[in-house]
Amino acid sequence: MAAIAAAASMLCVLPAAAGQLTVDPILLELPENAPAGALNLRNDEDVPINVQTRVERWTEVDGVEKLEPANDVVSSPPIVKLAPKTSYIVRVVRLSKTPIQGEESYRVLVDQLPSAPAWQGSTVKLLIRQSIPVFFRAQQIRPPDVAWSLSSRDGRLALTATNSGDERLRIASLRSRSVTGWSAMSSAVPRSSGYSRHTRPVSARRGPFRFQHTRTRAT
Repeated sequence: MAAIAAAASMLCVLPAAAGQLTVDPILLELPENAPAGALNLRNDEDVPINVQTRVERWTEVDGVEKLEPANDVVSSPPIVKLAPKTSYIVRVVRLSKTPIQGEESYRVLVDQLPSAPAWQGSTVKLLIRQSIPVFFRAQQIRPPDVAWSLSSRDGRLALTATNSGDERLRIASLRSRSVTGWSAMSSAVPRSSGYSRHTRPVSARRGPFRFQHTRTRAT
């Protein structure tokens, strides 16, 4: 059986942009003793835009992600009108006083709302959404502890990663290596909401993944 190695890459620090609405940073990591952060929204258009933000709890059951409205974490203000070429700070605050266990995961949904009716002549106005991951971390946290298993399903390799640690693991790429030393890079790692896969605590991520053989000899 081929040996599987997972490589975690650094998160991109570039701001997320959709149309002319820019959101920075693209990820928030907040400690338990300072459970508040900020997102910088910038309107680079020549006209005002309306932006709505809301927070949803981000969980995972049997490898399937789920978003549901959050009451313990809020964004403020929830709706803002940005003048042309201006920026505005939206705060993300954890209201709950319950101690954090390990790591809590949320997403801030940033919606640029249509400034005109959805149908105007032959032009279709679409709502633009960006999804920003937010993690609240306990002061004492165990690093990722991932167990890998490999099986065959429908003629393809099925790779499962189960994380029993307190902290998420971000998987950006996967590489297989045969017993003879030849390696093969997976053609793609399934992405979640536009981001590389996050394997969160007490959760499992499952393929299948397709591997494309290369001519690179492993050393």
